[in-house]
Amino acid sequence: HEGRYVQGVIAAKMSQKGVAGYIASFPIPEVVMGINAFMLGAQSVNPNVKVKIVWVNSWYDPGKEADATKALIGMKADVITHHTNSTAVASTCEEAKVPVISYNSAMHKAAPTMLLGGVVHRWEEYYTNEIQKVLDGKWDNTPVWGGANVHMIELADMTPKAPENVASRIKATYAKLEKGEFH
Repeated sequence: HEGRYVQGVIAAKMSQKGVAGYIASFPIPEVVMGINAFMLGAQSVNPNVKVKIVWVNSWYDPGKEADATKALIGMKADVITHHTNSTAVASTCEEAKVPVISYNSAMHKAAPTMLLGGVVHRWEEYYTNEIQKVLDGKWDNTPVWGGANVHMIELADMTPKAPENVASRIKATYAKLEKGEFH
């Protein structure tokens, strides 16, 4: 949800119309939490921002994701993000010349000119530490819900096209999340 908050900040800062689009997979707590975090981030920039949501009821369905993207563009969304797993949202935004914030990877190949960045899950540090605990005989089965503070999300190539004031705000927000100073 922390990455989603930052995505909302970017979307509201970059939107000309005050309308962001969000393609959602399934109405489950993780996805709803992401939408709420995105909205809170967007509202921290523009209290009047509107977030339009299209549910595709799938984790991976390029056809539905492309159709949902087109529907959001038709609803005047001028920045779009998603909680789905194909590159269809990014490539459809590229074709329509609508800025996109991707999920799971930065999706450079799908949106070389319209990508504002992406939220990427990073598990390398976590797994390295867990493996070391196993090797040291100190591993336990503590549940994990990691975020910026344990380097489990990365804002990949975030805001390469954004003005410096947007980029600096995103970096400052992420730094506070990473230090546990903001939730």
